[in-house]
Amino acid sequence: MPLLFVILSLFVAVGCGASRPPTQSSASSGPAATDPSSGAGADAGQPDAGTASAPDAGTPPDCSASAPFDARCFDPGAPSVAVTQSDAAQCAAFLPVTVPEPVLFTKSFLGPSMGTVNCGAVPDGDGHLGVCMYSDPGYPADGSRTQVMTADGATLATLPGTVVRSEQHGFLTLLGAVDYGQSDILTGWNGGATNSLRLRIILPSTVQPDPPFCSWAAAADSSVTAACWSAQAGASLHRFDSGLAETAAALPLPETIGVYGIDEQGLMLAADASGTLRWRGLDGSVLSGPVAGSISGPFRTLVGGGYDTSSGVLPSGSTQFVPTPQWLAQRTDGDLSLVRGRRAYAYVPRGSSDECTHRLEVLAPDGTLCATVTIAEPRCSPGAPVINPALQVGAEGSVAGRAGWYCHDDTCLVAFRVWNHLLQ
Repeated sequence: MPLLFVILSLFVAVGCGASRPPTQSSASSGPAATDPSSGAGADAGQPDAGTASAPDAGTPPDCSASAPFDARCFDPGAPSVAVTQSDAAQCAAFLPVTVPEPVLFTKSFLGPSMGTVNCGAVPDGDGHLGVCMYSDPGYPADGSRTQVMTADGATLATLPGTVVRSEQHGFLTLLGAVDYGQSDILTGWNGGATNSLRLRIILPSTVQPDPPFCSWAAAADSSVTAACWSAQAGASLHRFDSGLAETAAALPLPETIGVYGIDEQGLMLAADASGTLRWRGLDGSVLSGPVAGSISGPFRTLVGGGYDTSSGVLPSGSTQFVPTPQWLAQRTDGDLSLVRGRRAYAYVPRGSSDECTHRLEVLAPDGTLCATVTIAEPRCSPGAPVINPALQVGAEGSVAGRAGWYCHDDTCLVAFRVWNHLLQ
């Protein structure tokens, strides 16, 4: 029986059937006009709650409890952004942090009382926003989807699952398998066609032959490499562009491998059928001896190559783990991204963000704190119909932060501000 590799599946857990009062908001309750060009995108197969019955723009909104939902009742206000910067020599190449004017996105949706919530948003490098929505399917399944929105409210694509990688031009999303007959599906969109790769399917162990499976990793240039196995074709290596369009003929492999990642040096870390890790080329060729240890759980890409893992730091091409430096060990509970041309880090501490204040750090490769960016939103309150972090860093150093919400008559609006190329 071939080795079944553990593929990371992304699941979104939310409470089902939670009801909310008919009118809630993180904004002021009185009428307020907002820029209609920042309207809401539509869910695929569902009416756009923000525009389906939009009133005449010249008519003041009625925001009373008995009135229908009107997106204009939400006033996001103006955020304040504070930047503190270090004068350390190792920070000079990454400063100053110049804050651009943010772009406001709003997303309206129906049915919060039936388990529909927003599950975050992340920007790409082209000014799009990948807005995650979760709808309870009523049976064991991943009910998440990502809508690719423009600032004028248009929805360019709806992708299954949640964003696992923001790209310069688009996104990769992952839909997780939960029950028999379901598949983990990786989907890519880069402004053109949408393509998908099935990673695995859940079937009873008695089913023969064993079902095909793939593992994958994306490189710094946004290309994707997948190592696959099937009873018919055996083991093979596949190359794709950022939209998961295959760019070359499949390469046969002499053994089945599971891809863990492709580091900043372009080296692929992969395990063989025995679980032994080795560094390989992108053609699958072995470049190192066995890595002395194992990796469990998530791991993080490091500037210049290598990974921060559960066993310590694994330098690029090395077979030995080294101790995790203190600055990195102190930042395990948040999201670490590569910014400034992938030469520095942005770190979003999860515990420091709430509905009103979002904070991120800019770090030099040696961990020196170069800058702190603090975003304060004026329209905020607990109870938002959302899950996941309030602040996310995407490709090209673009940053999206939640900017308040408004619910009325079982329809909700969630707002996000995007600072395009803030940390490019």
